[in-house]
Amino acid sequence: MYTREKNELRRVSQKGGYTLLETLIAIFILTLVIVGPMSVASRTLFSATIARQQVIAFYLAQEAIESIRNIRDQNSLSGSWLTDLPALGQNFTIDVTAINPGTNKPTMTLCAASCPPINYDLATHLYQYQTGTPSDFTRTVRIDSVPDKTDEVAVSVTIDWSVGKIPRSFTARENIFNWQ
Repeated sequence: MYTREKNELRRVSQKGGYTLLETLIAIFILTLVIVGPMSVASRTLFSATIARQQVIAFYLAQEAIESIRNIRDQNSLSGSWLTDLPALGQNFTIDVTAINPGTNKPTMTLCAASCPPINYDLATHLYQYQTGTPSDFTRTVRIDSVPDKTDEVAVSVTIDWSVGKIPRSFTARENIFNWQ
């Protein structure tokens, strides 16, 4: 009887338990199952961040073009259509939140070497140049003449920012006309 119990114990010990190789393979499979979805989630978050920044850049550029168009419309009603706009071919910033009391139009400032970054105000959730902390975005506005056209100018707005160490840029262009 004693030998039968010994044989059964030997059979049980040979069947049960895992080898080191089986354990390593199981750990490898579990690691793949966990790391795969996490890397997909990480890439998705990064892509969402880039998309959000591209939308902000688009709206900042569109805001500047709409402001220039609005100034043109106000000028057309009262005089020369390019009055109160910087000289053609110069880079400048436009702050639609700061109205110039003399002209009742947005504040425009010429840029020396390069335009400063736009500030983001956490209290008002607005991008502006007066208050807030510097954001990642720099907006450069430029108005150029169109060759052989006297009643048309080209407005271009370039938004520069970086994602990590990767520089990004978005440029919106539109021609505006003297419609009077």
